[in-house]
Amino acid sequence: MDISYLKSLGFSDRAGQLYITLLKIGPSSVRKLAEFSGFNRGVVYEDLKWLQEQGLVDFYEKENKQWFVAGPPEQL
Repeated sequence: MDISYLKSLGFSDRAGQLYITLLKIGPSSVRKLAEFSGFNRGVVYEDLKWLQEQGLVDFYEKENKQWFVAGPPEQL
């Protein structure tokens, strides 16, 4: 997936990078996403909220943690 394509759909650089990261690493906690993306956790939460509002990310709870999952790129 190319970041320029996501930007053409209205993604910010960070939200696009976070979505791509989530697609690559699979279900993840905010801590893991922050580690792999290089963004701090506050930024990750902010962009995850936007991605959820777009219907591209969902979450579930496991062992008292939230795990985030990217929807398939076909939803774009």
